[in-house]
Amino acid sequence: MATVRWLIIAALAGAAVYAFTLVTPAPLSPVVQNGSAEVWQCPMHPKIIQDHPGTCPVCHMDLVKVEQRDHSAGHEALPELATITLSEDRLQKSGVRTQTAVSGMLDETVHAVGVVTAAESRTVRVHARFSGWVEELHVRETGASVSKGDPLVRIYSPEVLAAQQEFVTALAGRGGDSLTLRLQSAAEERLRTLGVDAAPLRTLGEGERPTGMVTLRAPQGGFITQKEAIQGVYISPGTALFEVADLSTVWLLVDVRESDLARVRVDQKAQVGFPAFPGVTVDGKVSYLYPTLDPGTRTLRGRIELPNPGRRLRPGMFGTAELSVQSSRGVMVPADAVVQTGRNTYAFVARGEGVFEPRAVEAGARTGEMIQIRSGIAEGEAVVTGAIFLVDSESRLRATVERR
Repeated sequence: MATVRWLIIAALAGAAVYAFTLVTPAPLSPVVQNGSAEVWQCPMHPKIIQDHPGTCPVCHMDLVKVEQRDHSAGHEALPELATITLSEDRLQKSGVRTQTAVSGMLDETVHAVGVVTAAESRTVRVHARFSGWVEELHVRETGASVSKGDPLVRIYSPEVLAAQQEFVTALAGRGGDSLTLRLQSAAEERLRTLGVDAAPLRTLGEGERPTGMVTLRAPQGGFITQKEAIQGVYISPGTALFEVADLSTVWLLVDVRESDLARVRVDQKAQVGFPAFPGVTVDGKVSYLYPTLDPGTRTLRGRIELPNPGRRLRPGMFGTAELSVQSSRGVMVPADAVVQTGRNTYAFVARGEGVFEPRAVEAGARTGEMIQIRSGIAEGEAVVTGAIFLVDSESRLRATVERR
């Protein structure tokens, strides 16, 4: 039994040694360690590195030649990324595609999404300057269309009744002395303060008396967007009864990204489309830019004024605005070629023979599927547009290995 036990221990020890040799890379030659020779690496096991082609002892995949880092080109370094080399076979299997950077005129357009609202300058609230009771409603629902001067509500007010009686009494004094005139003027001014017209009181017939009833009328044409008046309810001075909005002109309140602020200005022309009317655009202009940014979304609220013939644009509708910016010439690449992480903006430049170099870039305006590159890529250089996330992952992996 002792002999069998020792044989089992010896077999386990041999298996452990064999496994260790499989996962431990061969020692690198001095030239590899100094970074002056070719480096071949397993894409699945980055610790497997040697100075000649071969296969990984762990997964038996072909080792891939890795391009050494070279910062001699003068471009901004990206420590978390490294230049990599992919074999022709891997390029074909992974679907890596490239496209050449071109120079051309860029019709810059700033896009912003917003919501239609009633123009504040065309919205009025109707309220009474006196207390009383709502006796009769002439407009009974929100959304009703009214014209200027249409009756909205009739109110009985003891306060108004007292002022009317005072005025009628003052008019009864037919004397032309200064005291009588002052009393008449004071009584008329009190009615005016209450928002009551004194003219009908001057023509009261024999036996007619003031009623204390006041009819409030629409100060402008439009739609009733709010209705607080309820028949029989007691109201106080200043109570909002109706809101009337003139929708012949509306606002589109849009959120402009912080990166686009330098290219947006007041009086700038805008074309606005609406999901409710596919294929139809409305021409407007930027009428105001609010003074502060939203700290959460990093956007600035802007106001686009839009004509609204036929009242088709309704408050609450979504709209997408395109603000035209002066055209400029520059280097352009497909927008898919640019990676934006929040910390860095970069692209991968193809240097030939499967070599891909990460390059920090400064991105400009975007139009359609193309984006302007202000610096980092020259006209004629090829950039990765397909399978870019695969290239990005390989580059990050390589940079991690180099830092060890």
